[in-house]
Amino acid sequence: MTDLGLAPATHRWTAVPEATGPAAAQQAAMVIARPCSTDLSAAGRRHVAERVQQHSGVAVAVVTGTLPRRLEITFPVDGLDERTPVQEAAHDYQQLLAFAHHCTREGLTMIGKSARQVVAGSSLSTPAAPPTTVFDAQPNA
Repeated sequence: MTDLGLAPATHRWTAVPEATGPAAAQQAAMVIARPCSTDLSAAGRRHVAERVQQHSGVAVAVVTGTLPRRLEITFPVDGLDERTPVQEAAHDYQQLLAFAHHCTREGLTMIGKSARQVVAGSSLSTPAAPPTTVFDAQPNA
């Protein structure tokens, strides 16, 4: 992104897109996003995709857009540094249950059933602080 003249991001987020249908369930996908003050041109998107492919060997689709108006529901870091896979799954499920309960109680509609992990700092691999779990919701009309 800095090759395109954009300042380094101060935060970014990751998410797993919700799969639908049998073909989608067979593909592993991850969204890695960062704020940007300007829309990337088609050439800029191709440049980013080529750089990622060159450095990681992974083909990516680079898209731009704006997150919809939403309420961000967050959960504080719980202090568990190392979790087993079972503890991680249970923790994530508990947060989803709490989010669903909050939406029902407050008259909100969930935007998706999975959370985004928001990371502060210039790198996903060396964050400035533990990631924040963020669920997105909209008020019911």
